[in-house]
Amino acid sequence: MCRRLPVLAALFVLSSAVPCSWAEEGRIPVFEPTVFDAANGPISGRYVVTRDIAAGATGFATISFVGNGSEAIDLDLNGFTVRKGADVSNLGVISATGVRSFTVRNGSLVGESEQTGVTCPADCESVLYEDLVVSDAVTGVQINNAQNFAIRRCIIDTTDNQGILVAGNPLTNTTGFIEDSVLQNTGSESVLVYSNINGATVRNNRILQSQDRGIAVEGIGLVDVRDNQVEDPDSYGIDIQAEGCRIVGNVVSGSTADGIRVTSVGGAPNSSCLVSDNVSTGNGEAGVELSRGGNRVTGNILNSNAQYGLFFTATSDNNTYRLNSFVSNTLSCVQDDGTNNVAGGDNFFVGVGACP
Repeated sequence: MCRRLPVLAALFVLSSAVPCSWAEEGRIPVFEPTVFDAANGPISGRYVVTRDIAAGATGFATISFVGNGSEAIDLDLNGFTVRKGADVSNLGVISATGVRSFTVRNGSLVGESEQTGVTCPADCESVLYEDLVVSDAVTGVQINNAQNFAIRRCIIDTTDNQGILVAGNPLTNTTGFIEDSVLQNTGSESVLVYSNINGATVRNNRILQSQDRGIAVEGIGLVDVRDNQVEDPDSYGIDIQAEGCRIVGNVVSGSTADGIRVTSVGGAPNSSCLVSDNVSTGNGEAGVELSRGGNRVTGNILNSNAQYGLFFTATSDNNTYRLNSFVSNTLSCVQDDGTNNVAGGDNFFVGVGACP
């Protein structure tokens, strides 16, 4: 229970932004640029930001955690805004290294085109970013070498590089989720997930005006990309390099290249993906491009693309397609440069070229 305080004491507490309710909750208040280093004592715990913060010490993120591999860090931004540190080394507005788990939620991060919003550059076993607004950053949010991750309900607006960048753990397969987020005006891929990814789900995101690929997943397998909306990327809308992927229920339009491209990792002969119930229209090349084998393309709307509705490259083979709509694609409905690709029936063709 909080004691009654004299008026001046109460004003001092309020001005310091450390209300007694936070102390009772057991959360550690953060109200200025701070480095929490396990070399100086235990840092595991729940932290809460209590006011807007800007300009950390040179050489550090504005809020930084340095662990020894066992710490669990939970940082609640509490609706406040944290801005870049004083240096330009791109350590991240908020950064953690060497901690077991790292959670950042509920606030805004501004990189001022000099720092990444929030980053775990190395050795974070489990990472969760949720309910963040990131703007004017080098990269919006970044995760390296985690074993599992989740990025949920984030808004990322205007980055020099990727909006979301996840690099898998080189020693063990990485799994994770990117969902319910909005990304716009990214200088490179809006979402890039790569290296030892085996179980990535990217779903229900909206991506606007990426300066490179909209969603790019380069993984080992079990990639699930569904129910995303991708508009006007300056490359492929959805680009998947994996084996055993599912690309379902996405809406892609205005890509300068293919709306959806599926290939394999490292030149493996089969990608064995399901491409189903997507709408891929008005793209600069094909609605869907396949360059490997064993894929099923079913129930898609592939209309009004500048080249083909569906394009099988010379390295594709043993793919099937059925129940798709091909209307008003400029060169042809289907361009098959591969071998043993089969129309399974019930496709709807209207247009020129290979449109029965």
